[in-house]
Amino acid sequence: MKQVKIGVGIALLAAAGGTGLFTHEALAAETEYRELVKLPSGVKAGELSVVDKQIIAVLENQLEAQAIVSYDAAGKELWRKELKGAHYAIGNRAFVVISGNEVSVHDLTDGKETGAFTLADGFRMSGSGASVALESGHVIITGNLGARLLVHKLDGTPVADVTGGDLRQAVISNGHLMYFDGSTLHGRALSGGKEWQSTNVLEPYAVQDGIIYYIKAPNEEQMMPTLIARSLDNERVVYEKALPETQEVRLAGTDADGAIVEFVDSGEWVFLNARGSERLRQPIRSASFRALENRYRPVVTESALSHQQQSDHRLLLLQEQGTSALGNPYHLGALQVTAPNGGFNKVLEHSVEAAALSPSGGAVVLGGGSLKFYDAKGNQVAQEGVPSGSELLASVDDTVYVYGGSGIASYSGEPEPKAAAVTKISGENGFETAALLSEAVWDSAETVVLATGEGFADALSGAPLAYLEGGPLLFTEKGRLNEFAKAEIERLGATNAIVLGSAPVISDAQLNALSIMGVETERIGGANRYETAALVSERIDSEGAVVADGTTFKDVSLASVFAAQNQYPILLSQGSRMPRETTEAMAGRSDIVLAADRLSIEARTKEEDAERRVAVLAPASNFTDALSAANAAARRNASLYLVGKDGLTNELKQQLEQYQSFLVVDSEQLIDAEMVRSLEALVD
Repeated sequence: MKQVKIGVGIALLAAAGGTGLFTHEALAAETEYRELVKLPSGVKAGELSVVDKQIIAVLENQLEAQAIVSYDAAGKELWRKELKGAHYAIGNRAFVVISGNEVSVHDLTDGKETGAFTLADGFRMSGSGASVALESGHVIITGNLGARLLVHKLDGTPVADVTGGDLRQAVISNGHLMYFDGSTLHGRALSGGKEWQSTNVLEPYAVQDGIIYYIKAPNEEQMMPTLIARSLDNERVVYEKALPETQEVRLAGTDADGAIVEFVDSGEWVFLNARGSERLRQPIRSASFRALENRYRPVVTESALSHQQQSDHRLLLLQEQGTSALGNPYHLGALQVTAPNGGFNKVLEHSVEAAALSPSGGAVVLGGGSLKFYDAKGNQVAQEGVPSGSELLASVDDTVYVYGGSGIASYSGEPEPKAAAVTKISGENGFETAALLSEAVWDSAETVVLATGEGFADALSGAPLAYLEGGPLLFTEKGRLNEFAKAEIERLGATNAIVLGSAPVISDAQLNALSIMGVETERIGGANRYETAALVSERIDSEGAVVADGTTFKDVSLASVFAAQNQYPILLSQGSRMPRETTEAMAGRSDIVLAADRLSIEARTKEEDAERRVAVLAPASNFTDALSAANAAARRNASLYLVGKDGLTNELKQQLEQYQSFLVVDSEQLIDAEMVRSLEALVD
């Protein structure tokens, strides 16, 4: 047995040591992968169930079922019953094997035979239409080319012997036997009583909590398809609901509240309550699924729908395959998980073999040669390999079993949920956005750096200083302390504020207001932006400095992450000219980096950049967003990207593919919902 612990790295938006929203650090979420059984070539597990901690598997080749085998939780074989092509059925506590007309009953605990009986003379299991099921302590056997149906108790006592022309889909529920004979649905109580039947019934039917649901096809007497709910115990019809005659309809199944009907033409699931009234309507194909489907321009399409429910969560799965207009095969999947407080939709551009709900309300999807785990918000939190050819899932408690291929594997535990792939911080203006970003990244801070939000000049040198002091970069107004900055300083519990800019830019009244709040202030302000930056550099002891054009903020913002993390101050040029204040501040610093030389900076940070898993995005047109985002990115070891008027270009998307999550800082709403969806798609 091969066993390995798989650490699932999850980039969370959470502050180190606190409950903030943004960090590059991975949460130690582990699932345990076990390759339990490696099967011989050409053999696979066609069925699997878990009973009393035993894994019961039916091994089969391309021609027939070979054996029923029991394994323990570690994959060790406990017992085996050879089948050699015999018919069989497995129940909750027992299984039966039929060879010719002889039926043997076995205990699932140890595989030992506990009883046997012989079928009636003239009954044959060979040929088409032969089937066997084990339900509610009864063996249901169809034979004679679908012309005869027998029901026995496990001790061999005969319960029913039915003859017909095309008997199939026999089920026992609530002490009643139900089956199709042609298009007529029959039902009877096993204890006796009047048999009922309904003609012109569309396949399939479904039974839930003592109610059988089925759809009658239109006929001369009834022009519309009709959904019928019939009580088995009360032997009466609970309701009849006419369905649209313009729709092709199918019974998709049931959940705890009633029936689920597929409206084929309009492409919808319709959920009905116990009285037949509509309670929920869901599109089968979302707009994003149709957009992806249209890209292939399919000429041939096959699709399958399935439904699961777990407590108050439900999973709707669409599996589609077809041929594109160019003659190429394609596979698509659509996963819808609905819940009282949310749920999610996921479109998958690969084959989907199976899916199951996870205990937390997420989902597990098998397809494309891997097993993907999604949390309750639809974020992919893990992806693992599976035995080749795997096509089936069995979910038991917190363990998922994968089978149907070259082996049987289990995945126990559930990966930790992670924050949304994209978190957007957007206030009504740059002041509020900077304050909200501070709240997301810092639980507390002793010192804040405060600059005017009415012009970028003095704020250009702020990020390395704020990083050194361990606090955020906030913005205020000229004449009064901005309300958002004030509230955030109070929340942080800051006791010091470094004010960038002279009195004409930020008034002395604001320093007084801070003093009343119990915050000590220090002003760093020169006659101009160049002197202010030079004065800030005196606070940062290093051998190097970054020189950026002080007439714009774009180069400064992009270089600020490098400057802050390397503790290089930012000095300012005036276009191509170097002001005296800057030249004097450069004296004695041996490593001068030009902010405009991005290739040089990228070369210096190549190794660090490769390890970053979070990117911060801000509009290139807003200096408060860009500069505060730069400081936050440096704080959390993230990369910073500025988005221009062209939005998320293909070139930018390629650069962003390496990241596991994104923080969007945008007070201008430039990065809209469509761009956010594009970022989410990059993560998935």
